Amino acid sequence: MSMRADHPILARRSRLEAEGYRGPWLALFDIDSTLMDTGERNIAILRAAREAMPALRAIWPRLDLEKPFWEITEPFRRAGVGDAELLAAVKAFWKERFFADEWLVHDRPYPGAAAFLLDLKDSGFELAYLTGRHSPGMEEGTRRSFLEHGLPAGTEEAFFFKPDFAMGDWEFKASVCERISALGCLVAAIDNEPANVNLFRRTFPRALVIWVDTVTSPWPETLEPGIERAGVEVFLDR
Repeated sequence: MSMRADHPILARRSRLEAEGYRGPWLALFDIDSTLMDTGERNIAILRAAREAMPALRAIWPRLDLEKPFWEITEPFRRAGVGDAELLAAVKAFWKERFFADEWLVHDRPYPGAAAFLLDLKDSGFELAYLTGRHSPGMEEGTRRSFLEHGLPAGTEEAFFFKPDFAMGDWEFKASVCERISALGCLVAAIDNEPANVNLFRRTFPRALVIWVDTVTSPWPETLEPGIERAGVEVFLDR
């Protein structure tokens, strides 16, 4: 199934063509909380923590894990848990696991994301994934997870992983924009972090830049003018 002719991404490509730009046509996506819902990864790690840390068992029934959260101790704080030592132990336990290949099996693509990407490919787009995940620690698990869930992750797709876990996500994304430009004409860029979409808006002013309103880090930047806002239903609107 191809995208409808008046879809905003196709419309932006038509506009660029009319202005004299030529392909390859490129669409750029973040992964965590943009294409992939990481909520189940967090919850799986918390369940493992509950088994490893007996102090969590009495607290567990008070935790609301249905409400999305960005920082792993948020459910505890919402439940009134203020034990700094315990929260630090939970965070350390989480950090050792969240950024590891074997835990990516718990991720799930947002509804419609796989079909959306395949529709873009059918419509003549090349796909690039620009992520804060690092390689080698998360590359194998990312590619495996994509293929298992039907997201394009073959030799035609470009993945950009951080070369160093300690490198900041924004810093990394800013550093590879020139490499992204070399892949083709960027038509659309989608990310869940305002700082990142602001970067794309400034770097690729002719592209359609979309902020996906899912889970965002605390104290996000204000979105710059010209950025589209959408929920994950953007993947169903084809």
